Amino acid sequence: MKDGEKTYSTSQIAGIVGLHPNTVRKYEEWGLLQTPERKPNGYRVYTDVHIKQFELAKKYALTFSSFFCFLADKP
Repeated sequence: MKDGEKTYSTSQIAGIVGLHPNTVRKYEEWGLLQTPERKPNGYRVYTDVHIKQFELAKKYALTFSSFFCFLADKP
């Protein structure tokens, strides 16, 4: 994180990108965005870079979801 860079909490970034905070954490767990830095209290700190990553990830999440549903229907 760079000095003076705008930062966001999990709930703030969730509101900005239109996801539930739990989904924000899942995107990180699934490797769809870079791991955010953490404050000393363990809270995640997101930046504008993460917003861009979420925008891309959301576009492809539907594609992944459709793909896995397709595979689930196959014997």
